[in-house]
Amino acid sequence: MANRSLLGLWVSGITLALVAACSTSPSDQTGTHGLPESLELLSIQDLSGIAGTPGTATKEGMEVAVEEINATGYLGSTKLQIKYEDSASNPEPGASLISRAVQAKYPLVFGSVLSTTAIAQAPIAQRGKLPTIFTQAGSDGVLVGEYIYRATPLQTTLLPLAGAYIQKQGWTKLGLMYNTNNPTAVAGAEEYQRLGSQFGYSFVDVEKTSSTQTDLTTQVSQIVAAKPDAVIIWVVAAQNVTAVTSLRQAGYTGPIIAQVGVAGGVLAPLGDKANGILWATDFTASQTNPEAVAFVTAYEKKYGKKPSNFAAEGYDAVWFAARALKKAQSTDRTAVLTALQAVAAEGFNGALGAISFDKNQEITSGFLVEHWNGEERLLS
Repeated sequence: MANRSLLGLWVSGITLALVAACSTSPSDQTGTHGLPESLELLSIQDLSGIAGTPGTATKEGMEVAVEEINATGYLGSTKLQIKYEDSASNPEPGASLISRAVQAKYPLVFGSVLSTTAIAQAPIAQRGKLPTIFTQAGSDGVLVGEYIYRATPLQTTLLPLAGAYIQKQGWTKLGLMYNTNNPTAVAGAEEYQRLGSQFGYSFVDVEKTSSTQTDLTTQVSQIVAAKPDAVIIWVVAAQNVTAVTSLRQAGYTGPIIAQVGVAGGVLAPLGDKANGILWATDFTASQTNPEAVAFVTAYEKKYGKKPSNFAAEGYDAVWFAARALKKAQSTDRTAVLTALQAVAAEGFNGALGAISFDKNQEITSGFLVEHWNGEERLLS
């Protein structure tokens, strides 16, 4: 899923708990004498369910970061490991897992990518004074206190990139379809409507749907009948394929503007029918900053494919935590929180580019890309 960091559609967050040495229990590791020789990370991740694709990609990016941290001796003699738990795109197990993390006194957790799961987790972590880093999970109700960070820019902050492109192409009449049961999708739809006066477009038809709906014929028929210059779709996961297929079958041949939830192979079932679909994103494998190039190279070597934005976000999130742990030289929660605050204030360069924070919200400049023959092609 930033503004609502993607997933709203998928939306956006990932839970990963940084614990102490593998050979001792988390509650035994006070961190008062530096970092342990072995530091296990618990990632409570959406590895299945509606957010399984971004969750799995996030896991892969985290693994690349851990390998680099260990290989370079970034934390000295301390070696990181990650254990993964599946929150299954479901708030109930997600909340239960983070509750156990609080009770076990893990020093830091990375929260789930799906907004609805993250909203259930964040208040528990805040009450338990457990430093927590989310990726994606762009909805309101996630950043509920000083212990919670979102290491993904809100998607709505990137939408002006698409707005400027719409204006440049001279598209003035737009259609819109979005999920009303996904907070990130709602926020994105509202932001696109707000940006209309700035970029010279208006909506000739707006259609609402649920992320569980499998037949979009009614909504698509209404949009096509309005004869828009371009169509914006903000729906979840495989429903993007359904939406695009339905639009093309209904005779719509114009441009389609999606969101980052279509990255990471989601559009693959469409083949060349997905060519030209564009979206604003915080990362693309075609960007050229040195940190991104290095990450893409390492990821391709390990997985034999190009990384998505979700993988890059997971990668940067682990490095954010590692920087804080190195600065804290402790697994004590108060020390880790203070170190996170310091790293956020300083900013750093990651796979996403130059990363800064507005309080606990990550900020990056972003990119506009289009899908072309299975690749993301950089537009701006």
